Amino acid sequence: MLTQVIPRQRVFNRAVQLLEILEIARDTDASTLDTGRIYYQISAAFHVPWLRRSTFAAAGDDQWEQRAAQVLSAIVSRAHSRLVSAAFKKTAGATDPSQATSELLRSHPRDVERFMDIIEELQGEEAPGFAAISVTTRELSALADRLS
Repeated sequence: MLTQVIPRQRVFNRAVQLLEILEIARDTDASTLDTGRIYYQISAAFHVPWLRRSTFAAAGDDQWEQRAAQVLSAIVSRAHSRLVSAAFKKTAGATDPSQATSELLRSHPRDVERFMDIIEELQGEEAPGFAAISVTTRELSALADRLS
């Protein structure tokens, strides 16, 4: 039974990502392919998959923490989308959108470095707590606001 749930969850997660990519492409008037590339570059650069996994791992089995994890996951999604849109804005009119992520990272080096320091600290912990994950999610959201 569990083996059936895991592939379904992966398919669902991929479908959600594709919908996010299509929405960003529509909002930025960018090609779907360029949007997808930048979406996954931003995801890797800001450790979005790790943050999502850690959020649900920290929540454990408590129903209220699971609900809180869902809220944090939605905040991560919104921040991720804003970062992708900001990357497109930084490279508006450029013929090579592949540089969008690096341009975004260079645009606010101190802010990005601060977030990366937090991620590095948490990744050094065996099992980051829910409070630490919450703070990190808030930091990602604030960073997305500053970079947008």
